[in-house]
Amino acid sequence: MKKKLIIGSVLILLLSLVLHSCKDLSYSGAMGINYNNISVVDYESALILDLLNNSKWTNGITNCGHDYTFTFDDRSLRYHSECGTFIDIENNRALALTESDKANVNALLAKLFGDVDPSWE
Repeated sequence: MKKKLIIGSVLILLLSLVLHSCKDLSYSGAMGINYNNISVVDYESALILDLLNNSKWTNGITNCGHDYTFTFDDRSLRYHSECGTFIDIENNRALALTESDKANVNALLAKLFGDVDPSWE
């Protein structure tokens, strides 16, 4: 009986590890973007989706703050425009953009939000 219980426990543990590693971490469709309590909803950007889905993420959370929050259905990412880093807290990973990609993303965000003065709050 103990042997069956141990084997069953090991199988459940292995199954949970496999299911966790198969989690879909890709991004698609429209996103919401929040900056300084200003939101843009249902925004679509091939540039951002391409970067999020085709760049190399690293394990661990960076020590950057964030000034933007991106939402995709039930998931969210944080973005720090000064560092050029996306932070995925739920999956404990980060994506540091190249200088060129950071400039492109920040230019896109500047078009959406303009030069918002955070002192208005």
